[in-house]
Amino acid sequence: YGAMLNDLGQTFQEALAALDAMHARVALLYPALKPPVFRVTEVTPEGLRLHYYSHRPALGAMVHGLVEGLATRFGIEIDVVHAYAKGDDHDHDRFDIRILGPLSHVA
Repeated sequence: YGAMLNDLGQTFQEALAALDAMHARVALLYPALKPPVFRVTEVTPEGLRLHYYSHRPALGAMVHGLVEGLATRFGIEIDVVHAYAKGDDHDHDRFDIRILGPLSHVA
């Protein structure tokens, strides 16, 4: 996955926006794959909204971890709120992501 992650973009926001393209490349190897769909909306310097659509249930926690891992990869600290989950009232999960700044390391 390392090479694919390197191709996602130069910034955290670009990487999230390119997740669908990465899944399209994986689908070339696995034609039966039904990849999820990621949509990035309301992008500002302070944050964004990530919408996650999947036919597979209950993967919101995995997406939450993916988002945090990408932030670490790009050297930024974020706050992620799982605003709502796919269920009776929603056809997808939504994550509100606030960018807090560069990672701070405690020595």
